[in-house]
Amino acid sequence: MTEVVAVVGGNRRADNDERRFLVPSDEYAGRSRFGFVIDPVRHAEYQGPSSFIGWRSRGDGS
Repeated sequence: MTEVVAVVGGNRRADNDERRFLVPSDEYAGRSRFGFVIDPVRHAEYQGPSSFIGWRSRGDGS
């Protein structure tokens, strides 16, 4: 499974609702260059431990 951070409409502005989902890795690997659309019926929202903790604070654009 791959942990995916998603926002409504794909716009990552600071005031958007950001949520995490678990997506089968093979399904996520097939995404297009335009991104990936979360289907809340098929992809479970995830609130457990995250590998993304602290990723916004890097400030180096990566």
